[in-house]
Amino acid sequence: MDKTVIDLHNKFKANAPSIAFVPGPSDLTRSDYDDIRAFLNICELIAVGVNKGAFSKSVSEAYWGDVIPEAYQTAKQLINNIRTIPGEGSRYTYVNLEKLAKRWAKRTKKATKLVDRS
Repeated sequence: MDKTVIDLHNKFKANAPSIAFVPGPSDLTRSDYDDIRAFLNICELIAVGVNKGAFSKSVSEAYWGDVIPEAYQTAKQLINNIRTIPGEGSRYTYVNLEKLAKRWAKRTKKATKLVDRS
């Protein structure tokens, strides 16, 4: 990943937990919100690639396996709010991210249970 994506990821981790609603155009948090959306858009693109078979599932999960579920879980309330605001999103906004995050989170839980039993 290039520096821009790494910076977006760091901004996402710092700001997403505190932004659950879409800010107005003049709100101070609008810039942070725009960065969060940019990172979520990257995650959605990766999810579309994996879900449609354009990206290797095993390579993608090895690299993004913790990031995708964490990003979705962190921004879940914001994503749900984005889906309800015309001009910001629709019921289809980040559906591939949600689908992939839930699938990978289930695998992580199963793997954790197996390790805990050892």
